[in-house]
Amino acid sequence: VMFSVARGAGLSLCMLDYQDKVDKRITALREVLFGIRVVKCYAWEDAMEERIGNLRAQEVTSLAKWYHNLGIMYGVVLCFPRLLVFAGLWGYSALYGHQDVVTIFTCMVILGSLRCMCEIFASSLSRIV
Repeated sequence: VMFSVARGAGLSLCMLDYQDKVDKRITALREVLFGIRVVKCYAWEDAMEERIGNLRAQEVTSLAKWYHNLGIMYGVVLCFPRLLVFAGLWGYSALYGHQDVVTIFTCMVILGSLRCMCEIFASSLSRIV
């Protein structure tokens, strides 16, 4: 839960940064378009193109950070059920030592049903996000 909260906060910060970069680029582009006669008169086309290109590069970098954080969050949410089964089996064997086949298969059935519930929860969470 804490991981989801931290990742959600990271995603919102990345999106705010992205929106700020988009606003800066749009503002610069609007200034260039409204002052196109001045830009043409002083032959500033290359300088303005470079300025807007740099702002666009910053915007794309910010968007890449957002998708990177989103990918980490989805990866963890989708892998969580399997990690839970693995941790359950490992913890059970660490606490109780060597187990017979009947106990292991019983644990697998219980952990399998828990995994299904976690997958349902993860899919519901992905629909909300």
